[in-house]
Amino acid sequence: NFSSMTFPGEVQCLLQLGENFCLSPHNVESITLEFIKHIEDNLTKLKINSNGFRNSFFPYIQNIKNITENRSDIDGMILDSFDVTKQFLKENPQVLLTRVNKSNVVVAMDKIDYIDKMEVLLLDTDTYTVVMRNPTNKILNDLKSLLQTWKKNEYVIDHTYNFLNSTNAIIPRVYGLPKIHKTGNFLPNIVSSIGSPSSPWHIQKPVFLNSLFDVVSLFTNVSVNLVIESIENRWSNIQNNIKLPKTEFVKAVSLVLNSMFFSFNNKIYKQSYGVPMGSPLSPLAADLVMQKLEKVSLNKLKFTPGDKLNFLDLTIKKEGNNLIYDWYHKLTFSARYLNFFSKIVISKSKLFNRTEAVSNRNRQNNKIKYFTISYVPSFSDKFHRYFKNNRFIRLAFTRINKLNSFIKEQKDRLSTMTRSNVVYKINCQNCDVSYVGQTKRLLKSRISEHRNHINRNTSQNIITEHRIEHNHDFDWDNVRILEEERSYNRLISEEIFINKQNTH
Repeated sequence: NFSSMTFPGEVQCLLQLGENFCLSPHNVESITLEFIKHIEDNLTKLKINSNGFRNSFFPYIQNIKNITENRSDIDGMILDSFDVTKQFLKENPQVLLTRVNKSNVVVAMDKIDYIDKMEVLLLDTDTYTVVMRNPTNKILNDLKSLLQTWKKNEYVIDHTYNFLNSTNAIIPRVYGLPKIHKTGNFLPNIVSSIGSPSSPWHIQKPVFLNSLFDVVSLFTNVSVNLVIESIENRWSNIQNNIKLPKTEFVKAVSLVLNSMFFSFNNKIYKQSYGVPMGSPLSPLAADLVMQKLEKVSLNKLKFTPGDKLNFLDLTIKKEGNNLIYDWYHKLTFSARYLNFFSKIVISKSKLFNRTEAVSNRNRQNNKIKYFTISYVPSFSDKFHRYFKNNRFIRLAFTRINKLNSFIKEQKDRLSTMTRSNVVYKINCQNCDVSYVGQTKRLLKSRISEHRNHINRNTSQNIITEHRIEHNHDFDWDNVRILEEERSYNRLISEEIFINKQNTH
């Protein structure tokens, strides 16, 4: 607790369970909605007897309310602590909760202290520059122009062009995670690039950073020029994996790396030197540069005093001509594991994890598919019997009701109109009529589209018809987001909310 507040005992006990602890289900309507979405989504992806499956589980869905009636005393105590914590944080909005960098520890800070520490880092004018205008649209146009050139020269196929061509995007947002073992609780900047103009251009799952030396502020010390130089030095290896000429590949990397903007506390910054931690492209850039430096500078591996080297989760010690291995953890190691009473599948609680790594390689040709649902004790387990004899479909669970609603990264909040992948509701200002819709784009783009349709009478939908027929106005300034969902689940949510609206 680095804040100026004293936390009640119940609040401390709950927060010590960690951000991944799952509470006992307490919102029946929300859980029911999640199950319906998961089931319908799975049925569209997997070859299952849809009607038979729905008929089997419809009675369970109807009686899902009963799951809240069999709570243990401990579950009740935890939920009581949850209510106390929720009220405490509501009454003390000046306090924030976040996790520690590279450690399973929860930290409480005063918001003003957090903002001050972050802004001190952003005052580094050699690395960051304040900009007065949001550059998102310019970046989108530059990327689109580059893509059009590639498509014209047949460097990319239509599918790749459409995937990379973003039409809506938000500016990245930066946040900090405390390093409690550093003086002053140092907060390294981490940039969240989700939904940004260049996010489709990033490497999704970089696997090349299997070993990397612990370099102080590595990403902010990797210049774009060094990255380009490293690419050119390794081009003979890179060119075998892509269809782009070197000039076009370098142009794309340079454009993405020179478009590193982000927001913090309602200000927009440009990272003018280095690459941002948190961007999926940064580990690749850092790895290329480090390989170049290692090749040029390191002629032997130097052990620290005591002939020891800490590597990932190992301590490697040199004794004579032998290497001795021991388990290594940082000084901030919390020794905290997920509490047994967290509402997750019991096989995970007991750490009985089975791996496919030892399976016969011939079997890997038969790809396993997963039927994924939320885990609710005593309810989700009923699905097991449908898949226990199926060789190609396995049951998997997602976790719900986690404490990460309290313990989270402190990014700038997105306004309603800058959120995407949403189900939304617009009320009529003159009567009880309302409209429910969905969009994967920024909500402001969809609302603007609705208003243009009314003004030009170019689309026959409920909003346009109601406006023209009754001369009523919709409440455009108070559009409500009902849910955020990606892909097919969003369509299911929209249908559920429409049906729910029609029954009232």
